[in-house]
Amino acid sequence: MIRFCSLFITLFISISFLSAQNHSKIKSDTLFYIPKIAFEHLYKKTDSIGFKIKGNDTLIRVSKVIKHKQSPGVRVAYEFKDSTFLKYYKKIAFQSYKNEDSIDTKPMKYWKHPIKVFFAKGIKNDVSKKVMSFLKTINEEVDSLSITQVKRLEDSNYTIYTSEDYQYESKMNTTNLADYHISWRGNNQIYKGAIRINNTKVTSKKIQILKIQEMFIGSLGWFKFSNDFSCESYFSDCYSDNKQLTKFDWDLLKYHYSYGICKGTTRNVFAEQHEKSKEMMKKYGKETKMYFLHN
Repeated sequence: MIRFCSLFITLFISISFLSAQNHSKIKSDTLFYIPKIAFEHLYKKTDSIGFKIKGNDTLIRVSKVIKHKQSPGVRVAYEFKDSTFLKYYKKIAFQSYKNEDSIDTKPMKYWKHPIKVFFAKGIKNDVSKKVMSFLKTINEEVDSLSITQVKRLEDSNYTIYTSEDYQYESKMNTTNLADYHISWRGNNQIYKGAIRINNTKVTSKKIQILKIQEMFIGSLGWFKFSNDFSCESYFSDCYSDNKQLTKFDWDLLKYHYSYGICKGTTRNVFAEQHEKSKEMMKKYGKETKMYFLHN
């Protein structure tokens, strides 16, 4: 087992890690040949008793196979994505530092626990029903997300309200047509959210619904909107009164909440994990098994 998330473990004090298994060990009598990359991780230099070349691989000869002591948790297969998808994902999922000369980003954010939505009195019933229909679709389609509506504020961790309601979140931008705010813990897990609709500026119920849905999508991962997509996409940075969850929107949401990636990383760590994974697949073939271990 080869760890690739050791940097992630060090920075965020997490047990999750990416590991790879290669099944090209060759037994000769009581001796074994293992890939060089596995030898460097598991053995001392003095354990080597020879080597051989097989294709493009260097195999090191050892007298016994050392098994990696695996941490307890759920092992999930690494989810491969092509470079085009990852390029756009990195644009959306990672927020840059402002007024700082940083080549890296802030860590990605995500919801770990169920989202319980409360609608304030200023949100009309037909608006809340349309919004909840939209949210239920996301709840059904995206693994690891649980979204329900609650009737009491004290049971909620997500509040949707208007400029005429009690102002539940003081950090909202009150000049915008709509705004959202999320709070997260040190492990980058979001635990609270809110959306504010300025109903003195947004009087159309249809636009209120679209703005709430747009803000909610953004709050699922502190996502950035981009002008790389058609206006119909919820991740697009341009206005449309015909927003819809496109195939890319669905792919991105499902990927962000997949256990096939490490959560809470910065963009550089995320990119490093994928580069190492691609190197393993290129070196040892696409049949190489790679996993994330989630505790």
